[in-house]
Amino acid sequence: MRKMVLTAFTVACMIAIAGCSSSAVSSGDAVQDPSEVSEETGGTAVSSEANGFVNMPNPWSEFLTLDEAVDFSGIELVIPDEYKGNELIYRAVANDMIEVNIPAGSIEGIDGDRVTFRATRLTDEDISGDYNTYSETYQVKTAGIFVTVRSNDVTKVNVATWSDEERSYCVLFREEAGSAPAFDFISSLVLANSVKY
Repeated sequence: MRKMVLTAFTVACMIAIAGCSSSAVSSGDAVQDPSEVSEETGGTAVSSEANGFVNMPNPWSEFLTLDEAVDFSGIELVIPDEYKGNELIYRAVANDMIEVNIPAGSIEGIDGDRVTFRATRLTDEDISGDYNTYSETYQVKTAGIFVTVRSNDVTKVNVATWSDEERSYCVLFREEAGSAPAFDFISSLVLANSVKY
């Protein structure tokens, strides 16, 4: 009897170890970008058949209108009129954060695929999602607000962040932008979203 219990225990341990090793992710495996999870998943975990593991659930939901994204996130956000009517993508995290992806070609002087404008409740945390190291970090005052800029060249902008009395914002340029057109765009966002008392 003792030998049978020991054999059953050994088999159970081997099955557990085999199960753990088959779901382990090696350093060479690719991890899917959560922003690329398809609409069909509805924000649920997506299985990667190539490596046999399940990614974390995508917290972002996509919406057809800005109003729907604002309602879902609980964060007020205004897009200046000159950018409305473009192929904007509205996304939000429930009761937490909102973002609008604007085609870069619709912003004068800005190249690349898109520009992301994101907002959340007032925080000291970096909400950009860009964790690259840049050689330059500096502040510029625009529309009465100090904007912190990160880039590898003071004549360019990769990431811009700022806060007002209620919210924290960021603009993420997918391709570094010249500072003059970037600051024009950022100024329009600061002015459109200024908290009025």
